[in-house]
Amino acid sequence: MGIKNRIWILMGKKLSGSLTPAEEQELDGLFQAYPDVWYTYEVLNSLDDKEAIPQTFINEIETLLKYDDIDTADKTDQVKPAISRMWIRTGIAAMILFSVSLIGILSYKYINKPGDLANENNEIVVQNGTKTDVALPDGSQIILNSGSRLTYAKNYISADAREVFLSGEAYFKIVHDKQHPFIIHTANADIKDIGTTFNVKAYPGEKVTEASLIEGAIEISFKNNAAKKIILKPNQKITLTNSIANIDKEPAGSEQGDYSESNYNIASLTVDKNIESKFAEIAWINNELVFKNETFEDLAKKMERRYNVEITFSDAKIKRAYLTGVFRNENIEQALKVLQQITPFKYQINHDKVLIGSL
Repeated sequence: MGIKNRIWILMGKKLSGSLTPAEEQELDGLFQAYPDVWYTYEVLNSLDDKEAIPQTFINEIETLLKYDDIDTADKTDQVKPAISRMWIRTGIAAMILFSVSLIGILSYKYINKPGDLANENNEIVVQNGTKTDVALPDGSQIILNSGSRLTYAKNYISADAREVFLSGEAYFKIVHDKQHPFIIHTANADIKDIGTTFNVKAYPGEKVTEASLIEGAIEISFKNNAAKKIILKPNQKITLTNSIANIDKEPAGSEQGDYSESNYNIASLTVDKNIESKFAEIAWINNELVFKNETFEDLAKKMERRYNVEITFSDAKIKRAYLTGVFRNENIEQALKVLQQITPFKYQINHDKVLIGSL
């Protein structure tokens, strides 16, 4: 089964709530590898008019998923009837047809609203090893970090709400317009501007989504409970755990309301006088990479985006080493030599591949 078909199957299971934890982890990895697919999923997940989906398509998807389970079972079973393989091929075709049809429905709902002339989105993609400045039509300024993608409708300036979709990390300076609110959609939360400068980090496949407020105010609502809203004050940061799809409700009368304290945390930003941007959360906009008591494994993900390399570990113990420091103008080899002064390890660089192991 091709990788694209596998993505559609996992997306179908996620939308129906039947995804296993292992499949959830697999899909997160695929979203990271194919950010455009994550955006498609976000649009699919936002569909209000579920009745627009023909029941025959739903039946075909259920058939596909059923026979996918059969097909991925014991491969040594030679008694499987040919009709099953035929249904698998037919099911996959139906799933692709369903996906194309549904995307067409969504494109009409989101883009071709009555009176709108736009029929496409604007999309800015930032490759690893770079970052870019974006000026939106309303004068708002955005800096996109490496490995990020920002999408917004071509009718952005005339829409009732100025909406953008973010996969990755971005620093925002938004021109406030009370009549046309600015909303950022990420995989796990929506962030609404209330006149502000702030940073949002929402990379697919990572453990947390973060929003750090520098000036003004922002309002955060969660995908699984849009009625629950949190307003941040200046120099505050919210961290939302991504790995928990459905946040359990707390007992009645709890001060935390609908959300458990273990699933999100609000803290004050800490001033760091040793970096130009004052806060570690926005240091990247000045080409600084600040890491404080981070595991080598988590730091490696940031280094992959910063230096446009792929880092692998041959020893799990090294991945768990905790590191603290700042990178400014170092290249990848210089950065690795700095880290060797903190914890012992050896490395090999082969073009854009980096292998790290024990001494």
